[in-house]
Amino acid sequence: LGKLEGKMKLIFTCKKCSTRNSKLISKLAYNKGVIIVRCDGCMNNHLIADNLGWFSEINSRINIEKIMMLKGETVRKIINDVDGYYEAIAKEE
Repeated sequence: LGKLEGKMKLIFTCKKCSTRNSKLISKLAYNKGVIIVRCDGCMNNHLIADNLGWFSEINSRINIEKIMMLKGETVRKIINDVDGYYEAIAKEE
């Protein structure tokens, strides 16, 4: 039997339509591949991880944590024993 790869729960609010989204994503893809998720409300695509340099002007590894940090926003990681959870919180203006 094959090994089950880890999953992460991604929960975010779309800035375009304000829909709260919940997605299950692969830890392997988050750390080594590309993840694009689609908003359930407006069908807008959101880049979550690009470890292959496909969408980055600098051809470097980037993920939602780095993207939000560059925008001055806060990412809060919530981790439990079984799954990794990430919560993104925008700074109050």
